[in-house]
Order: sequence, then C-alpha cells, then structure tokens
Amino acid sequence: MRARRPLIVCCTTIAATALCVYLFAAETQEPVLKSPDLARRVAGLEQKVAQLEKTVAQLSVSANRLTVPPAVPLPGDASQAQPVPQAVPAIPPNATPHTYNGQTFYILPLGAQAAQ
Repeated sequence: MRARRPLIVCCTTIAATALCVYLFAAETQEPVLKSPDLARRVAGLEQKVAQLEKTVAQLSVSANRLTVPPAVPLPGDASQAQPVPQAVPAIPPNATPHTYNGQTFYILPLGAQAAQ
C-alpha cells in the first residue's frame, strides 16, 4: 500500500499539469485568419448599420417636431347647422309596448298563430 502512494501522487500531478497546459493553450490560441468573404460581409453590414443609424437619427429629429395643420373654416355659418333627423324604428303592428325604467320596449309574438 505504501509503495502505491507515490505512484498515485505522481500520476495525479502529471494529469493535473496536462489539464492546466491544455486549458491555458485553449485560452491563448490565436484567432483563425479571416476569410475574404467574411471581411466583405462585415464591411457590408457596417455600411448598413451606419445607414440605419442615420435613418434613426432623422426619424427622431422629425418625431420631436409637432406639425399642426392650418385651421380651415367651415363652409357656411356653423350656427345655421341643421340637426339630422333620427329615423323612427319600424314597429310591427302586433307588438305590445311596455315601459321599464322609463324606456319603452316591445314584445313581439313569435308563433305562427300569433303572427296572424
């Protein structure tokens, strides 16, 4: 048992060192070289972003200004305006009127015998 202890400690130390070296190498790895297609795409997107930022700036400036349409006088005199007559509802002849809370309502018979 005592002979295995140094072996276990040595293997554990080597494994931990290898893990640390692997993680350090992954963090310090240089970025992959850019492809020309990616560079063109990034340039196009940067132009589009600049254009959209200009549009947003223009819209925010125009949104801050309130536009009031000019007052247009009404044709003729407003005091001579005539009220529009209300249409009288057509009440069937066999309806019976009733009043509830000051409102008039009608009961209509729905059977074939009542319609005669």
